[in-house]
Amino acid sequence: MNPIKALLNADQKVVDVLERFCHWQQRWLGTSHYIWFRLLTIIHALIFYTINGLGSSPEDWFVFSTFLALVPISIWWEKKSLVRRQKGFANPLRIMVEAVILRFTVGYFATALLLFASVYEVLIASNRFVIIILINVYWLSLVLIYILPACDPLPPTTSKIREWLEKAFLKPASS
Repeated sequence: MNPIKALLNADQKVVDVLERFCHWQQRWLGTSHYIWFRLLTIIHALIFYTINGLGSSPEDWFVFSTFLALVPISIWWEKKSLVRRQKGFANPLRIMVEAVILRFTVGYFATALLLFASVYEVLIASNRFVIIILINVYWLSLVLIYILPACDPLPPTTSKIREWLEKAFLKPASS
């Protein structure tokens, strides 16, 4: 089998699983998965700030502001993806080979290596448990930042929780 084809198939399976979870939470909570994207971006930037500390170097500030700039970009991408889905077009981040390779190199492989190294560090070499947890959350949020935009949101609807609460507490008084 062609290695690029195998890479695309494996990535499609990961994105499909995540997209099913995103659709489930959107039906129940009424918010698209882009809320998770925005929260993870902010968490990612804050952990970067916590671990590295924002010194006076312009590189630190550039990386920190780049992560925070992803929040308005995600709002724009969410609107664009809803329009694209209504027209029947596929998500370009899902089918572009370059995006899949970027998700694999930055997301999956780097995270697997870091998780292995940090588990080794926690279990064998060190007692800095909190720093290791922060680094793992940092990398896992980075993986999700790369994968979540490849998922398409459902059209906006009322959440099942809201419907249930309205039925339970806003019943019309019977005469």
